[in-house]
Amino acid sequence: MRVPTLSEIKQEIKKRVSYIHALAIELLKVQERCAQASNKYFDELDTFLQEALLAGLDDTGKYSENALALLYRDIVGIELANSELLVRLLRRGEQPKVRIIYIPKPEIWRSIKFIEKISKRILDIVGTEFVSVSINKPIDFAEKFTELINELIRILPQFNNTILFIWSLADNIYWYLSEVSKPENNIYPNLLELKDVLEGLGLKTIRSWNKQKYEEYKILGYEDYATAICTEHSLKFSLFNLKECNTLGGSVCKLIELSYELLRNLSSSHLYTKWFINIKDFEREIVLRLQESIDQTYNIFKPTLPDHREQIVAPLKLKLSTDLELSLADLRGIRHRLFIDQAREDGSLSFGWAVILHWYDNNLIVRHKIPLFDMLDLIAPFMFLRLIDLIIVMNENAFVLLSR
Repeated sequence: MRVPTLSEIKQEIKKRVSYIHALAIELLKVQERCAQASNKYFDELDTFLQEALLAGLDDTGKYSENALALLYRDIVGIELANSELLVRLLRRGEQPKVRIIYIPKPEIWRSIKFIEKISKRILDIVGTEFVSVSINKPIDFAEKFTELINELIRILPQFNNTILFIWSLADNIYWYLSEVSKPENNIYPNLLELKDVLEGLGLKTIRSWNKQKYEEYKILGYEDYATAICTEHSLKFSLFNLKECNTLGGSVCKLIELSYELLRNLSSSHLYTKWFINIKDFEREIVLRLQESIDQTYNIFKPTLPDHREQIVAPLKLKLSTDLELSLADLRGIRHRLFIDQAREDGSLSFGWAVILHWYDNNLIVRHKIPLFDMLDLIAPFMFLRLIDLIIVMNENAFVLLSR
């Protein structure tokens, strides 16, 4: 696999993100128009919204199963208070004094709002490619919303090699990237020697250790994304704090997270299967690819890993298998958490033991105790595959692992 040049990376991002940004802007305009229509009467609306709310309405005032008006209801939250009354009034030639109901869909539109903002931030770095997007008719909204979903899927790491490269570097242990960089392993040959690419993405050392002999366990990543600083009980870091987005790599990773979030929210409200049925096929393919990646990665690096690696590998493989029947975002969710708490043996960070705690229904269950740096060996491939994030607790006595 060849490492893309910085120019190639920027060009691919510019092409993909410019269209995402343009789509998000136009869709947000329609959403705002719908919000402003709240509690108005039907005859006070502009022609666009009137046509949208009548689309798919029959002579009795009932909607067909896949009426366009129902998509507006499900995705945007706008609908008629009484569609049957509206039809009767229109038939009699009377003023259609029927109220408009608007129920916000923050789980959808918050994500799209931040997708627009982070896309703009990315384009500030790589430059903008002009894209013309317009929504002139009600059906255009449905088409452009579908296009946004498809474009967000196209920038998922599983379907875009350039994005996969950026995503893979987000949070890694140095020794593992050194192995990835070896030409004979045929992953990203000579990666660590390509300073212009690494600097262009914003890759830095974000955690090092006290003792020189543990230099190989320093953690590299994008400082505005990879390592969240938190108190002992609550995260300080926010995915949506766009002021923290100052690297190309970190900003792209946040856009990916937002894409997963939007897909999760559509899935949780069953809008996937109702309006975007083809996405389900992508989900299964993603999980299968991740399963294959885990097997391939361990086949390459198995000799360097501790014997007890299956303590972590087996549960995560099982999780992936069960996720085949779940949504795409469940795979990237944080319902299953692994906490590592480090107890010092000699007052230094170097000889701690990692206590793996599984979080289920707010109950913590201690599973294993293994040496800290053996744990870092274990999770290195999962960090590279972005199945686990390593988050440093502020007091430096503990780590938090999120299985993504």
